[in-house]
Amino acid sequence: MNAPPPGSATLAIGPINNAGQAHAWAQAVDTFTDHAAWSFGFAPPPGRRPPLQFSATRRLPHHRITPDALKAVLVRRMLRGASHVAVDSFASLYRRLDRSHLGVELDRLQRDLPRASFALIAHGSDLRDPQQHAERLAESYYRIAPAEWNASLGEAAARNRETARRSALPLFVSTPDLLLEDVPATWLPVVVDPVPFAGAPPPFSSGRRPRVLHLPSRRTPPIKGTDLVDPLLTRLHDEGRVEYVSPASVHPAEVPALVRSCDVLIEQVRSGYYGANAIEGMAAGRVVVGSLADDVAALMPEPPPMIRVRHDGLEEAIERVLSDATEARDLASRGPGFVRRWHDGRSSARVLATWMETRSPVAPAAAPTP
Repeated sequence: MNAPPPGSATLAIGPINNAGQAHAWAQAVDTFTDHAAWSFGFAPPPGRRPPLQFSATRRLPHHRITPDALKAVLVRRMLRGASHVAVDSFASLYRRLDRSHLGVELDRLQRDLPRASFALIAHGSDLRDPQQHAERLAESYYRIAPAEWNASLGEAAARNRETARRSALPLFVSTPDLLLEDVPATWLPVVVDPVPFAGAPPPFSSGRRPRVLHLPSRRTPPIKGTDLVDPLLTRLHDEGRVEYVSPASVHPAEVPALVRSCDVLIEQVRSGYYGANAIEGMAAGRVVVGSLADDVAALMPEPPPMIRVRHDGLEEAIERVLSDATEARDLASRGPGFVRRWHDGRSSARVLATWMETRSPVAPAAAPTP
């Protein structure tokens, strides 16, 4: 972490660190602005094999084994030097994550840290209204997910939207479709380091059958449309027309090489927005296929260079690419530039620095200027 110049601010982001984004945003602020930043999260429980954890600058003891009173003391001590605190996913800071949430703790947190400015960060299902998503999109994964799953997510998201409205704190969202929710928000682009993904030859240049990658973060329920992708690509694989690659799990360190090795990356066909895996594919100059709803695209300062499909148009799109890859290859060549403009950390750092320098909410639904 760089030493901040006199008069600069210090930002702390955590504790959930979904896909390592809290740490990536903190690094971006630390690298591209005059401010300091660090991320925080929870350590794995002692004596157990730790689950996969993304990087974090500082860690608190595991939330399930730390008494609430001690946890509150540790949180206050850790955050005391931060002038700005961004809490991601509306997570509890004072109690077990599965027994509390930020909404019931926010007043206390602000009393405990009266000199700090606070903001909220939402990643997706922590704010997204399942009913609205299903009504907007015929392909919505909420339409095929179990009713209990939808109800659980919907209840938590409604609670978080109410917390955002009640607190009137700046709200940053990492997926642009969340700008459509009924809470004013600002897009905070997902950060992907483009360097590990660079250097791959153009797609379809190897002379072998096209390699198609589908790497869903969740298969049950199939929120990425794996229920549609798997049967189609398996059939094309069996016919010898493509090499279909869809491993059950991949360590994050192995993802760049895997993405570079493919020609086509199918991110999702049921969400209406694009995420980190699509950005990785664009950074590698791959042909990225996914659904991007018109109302979401209209909010973007620049449309991402991807083949946009609906759930019922996936086979037609893949057939078109296989029959004539020229257009798809041209689209893929624009991916690295798009990632550098919006997702290498500089745009995200500007968004956070604007808040840190004004100490007031950023304009609703604003997009950073490249």
